Amino acid sequence: MPNIAKCKFEALIVLVAVIAAVVVSRAETMKSADPSSPAVAVPTAQAPDPVLVGAGDIASCDDLAGARATAKLIENIPGTVFAAGDLAYPNGSDEDFTNCYGPTWGRFKDRTRPAPGNHEYHSDGASGYVRYFGAAAGDPNKGYYSYDLGAWHIIALNSECAKVGGCDAASPQGQWLYQDLAEHRNGCTLAYFHKPLFSSGLSHGNDPQMKALWEALYHAGTDIVINGHDHDYERFAPQDPEGSADPKHGIREFVVGSGGKNSHRVFAAPKPNSEVRNADTFGVLKLTLHAKSYDWEFVPEAGKSFTDSGVGNCLLGAPAPSESNYQVTRKIEIPGQGSWDYLTIDDAARRLYVSHGTQVEVLDVDSGTIVGKIPNTLGVHGIAVAPELGRGFVTNGQSSTVTVFDLKTLKPVGEVPVGKKPDATIYDPATSRVFAFNGGSNSASVISAADAKVVGTIDLGGGPEFAVADGTGYVFNNLEDESQVVKIDSRKMRVEERWPTAPCQSPSSLAMDRANHRLFIGCRSHVMAVMNADTGQVITTLPIGDHVDATAFDPDSRLIFNSNGEGTVTVIRQETPDKYSVSQNVKTLPRAKTMALDLKTHQLFLSTAEAGQFVVLVVGK
Repeated sequence: MPNIAKCKFEALIVLVAVIAAVVVSRAETMKSADPSSPAVAVPTAQAPDPVLVGAGDIASCDDLAGARATAKLIENIPGTVFAAGDLAYPNGSDEDFTNCYGPTWGRFKDRTRPAPGNHEYHSDGASGYVRYFGAAAGDPNKGYYSYDLGAWHIIALNSECAKVGGCDAASPQGQWLYQDLAEHRNGCTLAYFHKPLFSSGLSHGNDPQMKALWEALYHAGTDIVINGHDHDYERFAPQDPEGSADPKHGIREFVVGSGGKNSHRVFAAPKPNSEVRNADTFGVLKLTLHAKSYDWEFVPEAGKSFTDSGVGNCLLGAPAPSESNYQVTRKIEIPGQGSWDYLTIDDAARRLYVSHGTQVEVLDVDSGTIVGKIPNTLGVHGIAVAPELGRGFVTNGQSSTVTVFDLKTLKPVGEVPVGKKPDATIYDPATSRVFAFNGGSNSASVISAADAKVVGTIDLGGGPEFAVADGTGYVFNNLEDESQVVKIDSRKMRVEERWPTAPCQSPSSLAMDRANHRLFIGCRSHVMAVMNADTGQVITTLPIGDHVDATAFDPDSRLIFNSNGEGTVTVIRQETPDKYSVSQNVKTLPRAKTMALDLKTHQLFLSTAEAGQFVVLVVGK
């Protein structure tokens, strides 16, 4: 009887507990259904930061011991696996992948994102690699692709340049990379591909064909590059594409050809900035990718003691720091409503011409006061001045004319019919001719500045944007819809050269370093291209802001300015005629995308509107 009583008593306790739980649950349900009651916070487990782990140079069919050893490491490391090329030796064939890669690293195929190496292309078109990985390897005809992993953007490139149309800036892969980087700004970025730009390995060493892609990655603020090819492990300090140490803005490169291939494991003399090297340990690189930083760890094969680990902060897509120290120093309010376009400075007369609605506002550059107007310029766009002739010229898009005015009195003295919808205009002092670029007829009307008469029309073969004159009788003009620059002989009035601007797309602004024959082309694809004005070669590109509409070059400070409609000015420093770096992104105002540079004070003037008020921003130090 005592045991029966005890059981009944325990059952009663359980019943009371169940009823109490039901009552509490019902009360909380009713409470949460009451909109006047605060919600009950239910703690949730936070997902761990993603892990990227892997290596290159992995499974060799003549000796799988190394691949088996590193596969055992991957087994115990969750996350996404990168495979950085030369995955199945000797030929990357179907048999090599099935018999050698498959039993080792193939066990992680469902979480692997590969990049091809040179041995994959021992089979025509990397066919074994393409068939084995399928969609996980991207477009089979390209071998390059990107994906996101947590807060990070990951890029897999193809270093077999000859197989995919090259690795220079104008190649299909180069153009794709610039566009991909432009679409994924302001975050942490990592890229991996097989052949390293920098390596101390004796067998292969540096591979300069990857420099152009490295430059694109560097200028976009990429944090990490991972490679293989040399069968060793090496870590470099952050550096620029020239191999110079850059602790604040450089890329940290890892060579991780330690996946299992047991040959060519010898170092030459260490390359500059090489910090850690090991050639006798198979292993994998494990990266834990945090929102704004990362941890790295080299995990060695069983029985080996070598390791390497550390932490780093993301650049977050940031270019070089503010060395220029430009900022908005003044706002000049101008009465009246209406749209705006180009600004032009007459350096000698110290006048600033500002297109505004149906007139041109004329300001004293130094004081900012309005000193006059040029009226009745319907659909005004560009202003050009010919100081030695005392004349100015205004393109009128609505009336398809050019207004000629007196520089001293600002009074109109003539009206010249030109092509449809004239937009940009420049004066070429070498020929004393004005060029009006007609957006509606894809042509340029050539006007004799002395007698204000059209002396020729040039068919451009595309929609013109801005133009520059080199001072020797040549004019350069962007064709935005064709992504080309045309070189015009201003004496013969004909197009002499037609050059593609790739990887720059939709070129919309233009400036020139006359002394070094360099064109600076602002592109709507978020880059500024540097072009050799003699050959048309695109030397390099640098990242700029969105919706660029004006570019200016200051030969004294060697700074190039790109005004962007997003509300920034990207300042680029010319270090040599072929080397450039982003120096600063100046915050302005949205729609402040047209600009003029005062070469005397080194100040910028930009038109925009703020709270309905038309203003000219002054940007200086």
